[in-house]
Amino acid sequence: MNYTVRSVGNKKIVWLQPFNRYLLLEMPAYEVIKGLMNGDNPGVICEELSGCYDLPLPEARRFVDEITRMMEQISALTMNIPGKPSTVSPGSAAEMKLFAKFAWIKSYCYGIPI
Repeated sequence: MNYTVRSVGNKKIVWLQPFNRYLLLEMPAYEVIKGLMNGDNPGVICEELSGCYDLPLPEARRFVDEITRMMEQISALTMNIPGKPSTVSPGSAAEMKLFAKFAWIKSYCYGIPI
């Protein structure tokens, strides 16, 4: 998948070109997304995350799974698959739920209040 990354302070802005979506990420979420985009095995990403951030492996696995689901939802929101039109439109309640989940991940990892 084509994507572009720019740094802004200690954050990363990732532009997902096929979906024309931007994500504002902090570490370790950026590292997970980068690994997934590069085709790395999620199990390897979990192990690296666990080692770098002193997380128990099940917690790292849960975090990677959450981000994987978020990326799948973004893909489903914006890709028009023949025979399977997207039922989620921009600004809809379903899209707001997706981004609320992303805010929850950010809050959980960094202690930032939502």
